[in-house]
Amino acid sequence: MRIFIVMDTTENTGRESIIGVFESLAKAKTALADYVLNTENDTIEPAYVDIVRFEVEE
Repeated sequence: MRIFIVMDTTENTGRESIIGVFESLAKAKTALADYVLNTENDTIEPAYVDIVRFEVEE
């Protein structure tokens, strides 16, 4: 099974950096867009915000 994790490692790493875990890339992109729109622009560093894909066993 494939999952997508939206992360912002600007200030934190590890579990504190996880914004959400999603079952599809479309849902992850929507969550990322919501996160960017609802966060102050001066606190987001584009190089540290990402969607990461993982394969996990069910």
